[in-house]
Amino acid sequence: MNKYNNVSIGIDVGWYRDTFKFQTDSKNFTHEFDTVMTGINFRWNPMLFVLGIGGGVKFPFTGKYWEGNSNTALSAGHFSARFNNAIIPYVRLYTGIDLFLVSLALYVNFDIPYYQIKNNLSSLGEGYSYPGKLGSVDVGVQLGIYLDIFKFGEEEKEESYTYY
Repeated sequence: MNKYNNVSIGIDVGWYRDTFKFQTDSKNFTHEFDTVMTGINFRWNPMLFVLGIGGGVKFPFTGKYWEGNSNTALSAGHFSARFNNAIIPYVRLYTGIDLFLVSLALYVNFDIPYYQIKNNLSSLGEGYSYPGKLGSVDVGVQLGIYLDIFKFGEEEKEESYTYY
């Protein structure tokens, strides 16, 4: 490893919008959540390119429930009342470029099926009678600021002194 080719460990903190869509024979349903995401990632930087994998959890704080064309706004209190688990675990693969502290990357994000609607909520709408856990695969572009926690492979310069 050298200063143009290194491996690093970083933290992931940001905002993310999760959208879970499904349908029955007669209607479309959408659960949309704005989340704070926290996690850790491992990156390999050959020159200014980056290739990485990371994971963590997302915490919903606002959202909407759509049934057809009508929607209901959700706040933080709604999540614990309507869902068994108030976190969304994720794994992310990404590649892109780093320009100093700014990163531009393409990603594939996997929301692990853990988030589940509570039983007996069908009175809130047909979309709340879904028996499975909510999971998804997202593809997108991200712009971010990247600060390394640990960077491996960057050689330190040794100073040498000559005494006469």
